[in-house]
Amino acid sequence: MPPGTPYNAFILPYNIRVDDFADSGNLEYAPALHLLTHTHTDHINGLSAKSFGYTVICSHDAKEMLLRHEVYAERALHEQELRSEKLRTFSHLKVDPFVTPDGGMYYNGSRDLLVSRICSFHVIHKFKYRSATTSAGNTDCGRAR
Repeated sequence: MPPGTPYNAFILPYNIRVDDFADSGNLEYAPALHLLTHTHTDHINGLSAKSFGYTVICSHDAKEMLLRHEVYAERALHEQELRSEKLRTFSHLKVDPFVTPDGGMYYNGSRDLLVSRICSFHVIHKFKYRSATTSAGNTDCGRAR
């Protein structure tokens, strides 16, 4: 969210942060869950940082848009064959497992931080989140006490 968003983009009284993925080191409490409502540039603040390592709940379309995003100048370099691979802005959020020639898969280093769910907003959903006080996940999104 844009700078100055009330409550630092948290949904009070919960540890749920919406559309703001910037450094949370100076916040009173750490986000237990991150939500992405849509992919406008003012709603993805901090998501392009390679150091961002939290799970983000978003729609399937938002996930696809982020994973396919390219800066225009980078795309032009690739099209002119001046860059060998496409540079995706948010590729660090999903790293596929390594596949060997014999079909074996190595998951070391692989991750998918974008969790896409089809959610009805009139239904209560439970999500695992990283607790601010322990490393264990929990389904209660309330503020850690």
